[in-house]
Amino acid sequence: MLSVFNSGAPIEAQINYIKYHETSYNKTNGLCDKLFIILFVLDEQSPLLTSIENAICYVRDIYKGRGQRDLTYSLLYTYHNFYPERAIEILKKIVYYDHINTSIGCWKDVKQYADFIARFRGYNHYLIPSVMNIYVEQLHLDRSIWNSSVNMDARKCISFAAKYSPRETKNPHLYEICMNLWCNLDETCKKIMDTVRFSGKIQTIREICRHASAKNKCAMLFRKTVASLNKALDTCEIKICDKACEQIDINKVPIKAFFQHKSNLYHLHTEHYDRICNSPFTYSPWMIIKHMLSLDADKEHWNKLWESLFVHIYYIKNYYVPLLDLSASLFQHENKQRLYTALSYAIIYARCSYISNSVIIAYNNNYINVDLTNCDLDMCLQRLMSITIHFNKESCVLQGLNVVLGGIITSGMTQEEIDVLKIVMITHTEITQEKFDSILSNWTLSGEQIISEPYRLTEKNFMKLVI
Repeated sequence: MLSVFNSGAPIEAQINYIKYHETSYNKTNGLCDKLFIILFVLDEQSPLLTSIENAICYVRDIYKGRGQRDLTYSLLYTYHNFYPERAIEILKKIVYYDHINTSIGCWKDVKQYADFIARFRGYNHYLIPSVMNIYVEQLHLDRSIWNSSVNMDARKCISFAAKYSPRETKNPHLYEICMNLWCNLDETCKKIMDTVRFSGKIQTIREICRHASAKNKCAMLFRKTVASLNKALDTCEIKICDKACEQIDINKVPIKAFFQHKSNLYHLHTEHYDRICNSPFTYSPWMIIKHMLSLDADKEHWNKLWESLFVHIYYIKNYYVPLLDLSASLFQHENKQRLYTALSYAIIYARCSYISNSVIIAYNNNYINVDLTNCDLDMCLQRLMSITIHFNKESCVLQGLNVVLGGIITSGMTQEEIDVLKIVMITHTEITQEKFDSILSNWTLSGEQIISEPYRLTEKNFMKLVI
């Protein structure tokens, strides 16, 4: 399996690379260039399309896959440009669930995917209505199911489409699209709109006013449908709007929603707040680092929470050599999450290494080996971040890799030791196969330097994490 992308590899191997290792996409047009090239050479009858669809679902899967949102949207958008109908079925597969098995993603993905397309092509793009139609069809179905159900728990028979459907004030563009689709689907709205169809190409003021009035009435019916389903789902937002926070069942409130509405809920559920704040499953590793680097951080609390990650979560140990690329762009405001993620990867891989608990930081065509042995999280960050006075204006992870390969030669490692070595390149810059090959081609390790037989490092010795 490829760990560094090779455009000359078999298509199956390229798809597996995208599934397990791809981390970036084209920030100019939103497409995944690697997948675009693959789809360009495949025909619509190819069985490999199923493999691509499974890969997209795996990248999004929050339980058994990678849980990546934007990368999933990029892969789906790329696929959508070639096979619109099949792409919609993939999106449905991501959000649908049968109230028994967990879903791959959540109903918020529909709206966020539409926003992703609009970011690059605008809200008038022809693909967006088919995406938003997933909401409209599901709302229509949920209303029918709920109206015919008797003494049923809404969360066991209808979806959460109503909770995440776009609102008129927060996302007017997508709301307008949903409204138009709803008017063409709902029988009551269809009858209302049929009475005010324009008589000809020239629209009179009276026709325009009647049409606007009819549309407002349909909008009211649409809002009532969404509100009634939200009420049935017993979402915390409905209770907050009704100023009935004391009636909220806190066990039904997702952690993210609890923090979002902390000002309304904290004084009623202090113990619950303290419990989730002390749970290692509440925060991703990068979020813990973000809090630790804040000016008013409770260092003891975040150190304890970081340590609990290694108690409750099983990290696989290996012969890792983490190589961290600290470049100036990572410290820009819009890239702060990338910085936190890069630091978290570096510290975790160092801790899970059989070799040593240290991180190699590449900077200005040089390197520093930072020892993190017996360091709490705050000390790890202090040691890593102190290097930023030397940080690069541009990425130099490949030059850092050059240093690592030189260290392998001078250390006198055996072939067996080199076989199990995993050099983890943590960078925010895409590493092309050509650049990677140019480094490896200079390091055919000779018998005099390592062993009696010539040896060459292979792609199996490398892991690439593009943040």
